[in-house]
Amino acid sequence: MKNVLMAFGLALTTLTSFAQSTAWSVIAGSENHTLLEAAISVSGLQDTLEGEGTFTVLAPTDAAFTILAEEMGTPVEQLLELPNLTEILMYHVLPEVYLYETLLQSGVNSMHNTLLNEPIYFQSLATSVTVNYEASITASDIITDNGVVHVIDRVVLPPNGFGTCNAYFDVSQEENSLGVIITLYDYNPNATYTWDFGDESTPSNDPFPTYTYDTNGPHVLCLIVEDENCDFGGDTYCQAISVDSLGVLNGFIEGFTINVVDGGESGPVTGVSEIQNTQRPLDNHYYNVMGQRFNNLRRIPFGTVYIFNGKQYIRTED
Repeated sequence: MKNVLMAFGLALTTLTSFAQSTAWSVIAGSENHTLLEAAISVSGLQDTLEGEGTFTVLAPTDAAFTILAEEMGTPVEQLLELPNLTEILMYHVLPEVYLYETLLQSGVNSMHNTLLNEPIYFQSLATSVTVNYEASITASDIITDNGVVHVIDRVVLPPNGFGTCNAYFDVSQEENSLGVIITLYDYNPNATYTWDFGDESTPSNDPFPTYTYDTNGPHVLCLIVEDENCDFGGDTYCQAISVDSLGVLNGFIEGFTINVVDGGESGPVTGVSEIQNTQRPLDNHYYNVMGQRFNNLRRIPFGTVYIFNGKQYIRTED
């Protein structure tokens, strides 16, 4: 009897081990994700997605990669040779688990960090969820031992740095008022600009709108820039904004007004000027005053106030 129980226990253990899965094994076992499987293998992310973690993986289908190739005017196989392939794939992996129900209930707009350390944006549409205003989650909650996989129908690209349509904007406090200035860079008169204010109101196609919030913040403000002549068709960028009763950004108040203004060209500027000391993260990364992190100086638009190793600087010309 003892031997029978031991044999049964061994069989159960073996069955359990075979039942274990990872984000990588789900992708590798899917006949609709052969291009994603190849891209992950080329990029070296396989070990990450096979290892321990609590990942949320957004998995574009083969059809999604085909759409991207058509937009770029290149054979789909050449996508595996993109110099920023690893960065694009890292943008599809979140370091925490977000089930579909959580994304569906998180409000009109929500933003979460990725392995690329760039934010990705989700739009809850009551019965469905979109990603960065372009990809839809078509299958969800494929649970693995190291996270969850959601299938999406488009490849989503990191904001601010991929494409000639620049959706990046800065957020600053209006002097002596409760208003907020939104500074838009690299205005393209041939592009379509869509501002989603993140409060269930009708989006605006005015590139430089004035808008008043009548509910408590924070609100996730998003800009979508689209032009068929732009790389990848356009760009998307979002920030969470709010103002407290003293006019301090990132607090709370019952209503405030934003004004979008033209910040001119951002330009590939590398010069900097120190303006003051401040209590900010003491690390080797760059942050704007809203706390958004930049991986390198070239991602910071001209004229932007940013923090590096506890000091504030302003991006200036050479």
